[in-house]
Amino acid sequence: MPEALHVGIELASAGIRVVASTGQRVTISGTRAQDPAEWLELALYGLAGLNGPVYATVAVPVAMPISERELIVRCGRSARFEGVFVCSSPHALARGVERHEGCVAIVVDPQSASVALVRQGASSGLDQDSVRPIAGREAREIAIAVRCLVKPHPRETAWKLMRNVVVAGDDVELDRIGRHAVVRELESIGASPWLATDPFLVAAGAERLAFEIDQDTWRRLTSPSSRRS
Repeated sequence: MPEALHVGIELASAGIRVVASTGQRVTISGTRAQDPAEWLELALYGLAGLNGPVYATVAVPVAMPISERELIVRCGRSARFEGVFVCSSPHALARGVERHEGCVAIVVDPQSASVALVRQGASSGLDQDSVRPIAGREAREIAIAVRCLVKPHPRETAWKLMRNVVVAGDDVELDRIGRHAVVRELESIGASPWLATDPFLVAAGAERLAFEIDQDTWRRLTSPSSRRS
């Protein structure tokens, strides 16, 4: 039986990034506005060696509604995918940098920044936020979102999270906001930020999540009655 291919897909405003378990990395620009069925097909079109079942995790912005996430899963079934799981981009980033057991993950995008507290197990909706850009205040608003998410947690938990703040995302948007501004604002609230430089980190984390899902879980995720989050 052909070996399964595991794929991580980051869906961003400027397009999509794809990382496969074979080591292949592909960037497809300008696909965000297309129908999910189209960009899912494009994601596979750029990959070689599609002889066996394909399992994918798609990392999407925190602000994406559940209805759109479910549409991605349905379109995946009609494409070449054996299974599709949708997660929030900060959770994929945390997995990509091996800090999924405790960190604040921030993925910057021109439409919005996705911020989440990522710990073992699934985080609730209260542990994540979407920050719309406000001219001249983008970096400050991201820092405020982090502070508000961390504040309800016990002091020791909050301290550990603030010691592990990871920032990634759209290079053009980060340049526009100012990387130093983002770091400065996060440091002003007591955080220790690290700016990731690999543009494929979110997609790579999504690929690892796809690989780590066992077959029983894939069957449950792809059943008609299952719900995605």
